Formats: sequence, structure tokens, C-alpha cells
Amino acid sequence: YDPGQITRPVLLLHAEWDSDLPIEMAKAYFGKLTGTPYKQWLEIGEGTHSVILEKNRELVFAAVRQFFSCNFKPQTCLEKEC
Repeated sequence: YDPGQITRPVLLLHAEWDSDLPIEMAKAYFGKLTGTPYKQWLEIGEGTHSVILEKNRELVFAAVRQFFSCNFKPQTCLEKEC
């Protein structure tokens, strides 16, 4: 599929030590998200592809909660604060 055809807000989380998805690949994908009105990248430190089961999982949970609480209005929704 073409990531550029995604037309909904996107939150892309990547973990620092994720060897299953190299950061270059994740960043390339993020760059191809051209159709979304809002996209957010978050790099989680000291995590692997299973970061949701690891010590920094609370950062993942907080990012997802914040993302879903956004109203996604381009003028009011900032990367860290919606």
C-alpha cells in the first residue's frame, strides 16, 4: 500500500533498540505519510520492538492517550500539546 494515501492522523512510535524495524526504515515511512493532516513521531529510548512490554511502556501509553485526546485541528494541535 501507499502510505501517502493515509488520510487520518498518524502516531508513529519507534523504540531506540528496535532491530526488527531499523530507524532509517521507520523515518522513510514517516516521510511518505504525505496525505495525513497530522502526523507525530515519538522515539522511545531504551526499548526494542517489544517496548510495550518493557520498562518504558508507560511512555508508550502516555503518548497514545495524548494522541487520542487530540482534536487534530492543524492550528491548535501541536506535536506535544493538543
